[in-house]
Amino acid sequence: MTPPAPGLRLDGAMKVIGLTGGIGTGKTTVAQLLGGQGAVVVDADRIGHEVLREPEVVAAMAAAFGRDVLDATGAVDRAALARLVFGDRDRLETLNRLTHPRMHAVAAAQIEFFREQGREQSGVLVLDAPLLLEAGWTDLVDEVWVTTAPERTVMVRSGARTGFTEDQVRARIKVQMAAPERLKQATVIIDTECGMADLEKRVAALYLERLA
Repeated sequence: MTPPAPGLRLDGAMKVIGLTGGIGTGKTTVAQLLGGQGAVVVDADRIGHEVLREPEVVAAMAAAFGRDVLDATGAVDRAALARLVFGDRDRLETLNRLTHPRMHAVAAAQIEFFREQGREQSGVLVLDAPLLLEAGWTDLVDEVWVTTAPERTVMVRSGARTGFTEDQVRARIKVQMAAPERLKQATVIIDTECGMADLEKRVAALYLERLA
């Protein structure tokens, strides 16, 4: 008998992990490591980018924020949109109200697709979603895994990865759920304040302990 692939649960049931964490806490790296262990990874940011290309959403963005958020081709200019909404909670809430329901529906459909394919593919799916808790998407997942790191590390990582200034990073942190509240809702907490080799070991151990 051929042994199951890494992450394939013999009962055929797929386990869905909601992975979240504040900016600069290493969430994306942990998602990649879980993918390396055999998990299917669904990226909510990518879903968001796809949703912003849908004609109905483009029209809603222009109606809510003006045509300045569209580029010369009539598509949503994500950089212009970000400049407009970050630092303005009301505008950010408007953006979320217009996009999150559709993103939730797409994420749910992708998860269902992989559930149906579960016996042929990995028995673990990771929904990598920065606003998993803020958007109320816990109905889509079985467990919530949260990445965390000290503020100094968050600032250094965020600046290096995105080129954001400290003020820009703080503006994004300000609109996220407070770290203590996020941690209260975690099934698993992953402290990423370590070297890559140690983080790989931590993630591999968690995968084997909870998911294999």
